[in-house]
Amino acid sequence: MANAWKIGDTTLPSPTSVSPEVTDLYGEETGRDEAGFNHLDLVRPGVRKWTLRFEMITRKELNTIKAALNPLGFTFDGMHDGGWVTVNSCYGNLTGQELVAFFGDGEEESYWNCQLAIIEN
Repeated sequence: MANAWKIGDTTLPSPTSVSPEVTDLYGEETGRDEAGFNHLDLVRPGVRKWTLRFEMITRKELNTIKAALNPLGFTFDGMHDGGWVTVNSCYGNLTGQELVAFFGDGEEESYWNCQLAIIEN
């Protein structure tokens, strides 16, 4: 089987777009002091983040994504820097849920757009 975007054992629908990035996390002591000197309190360098955009997914697929987002953390499989990676500790937020088409009452009859942010712990 080809590589797939996954949260834990849950395979995600194919995203419309993906924006991977790497950022550094800085602590509370970062900033300028009274003398004008800049201080950097680097907590952790190179934290990976993914922003996945989904368009026209069904309500069932949206519910599957929501159910996979364990607030205590999860494993994530995705592409970063040109290759597939597995990250053992992540957290995520689902935002921008927008109903774009509605044909009835069933889970397969409404279509949604949303954005999923996955951040490495």
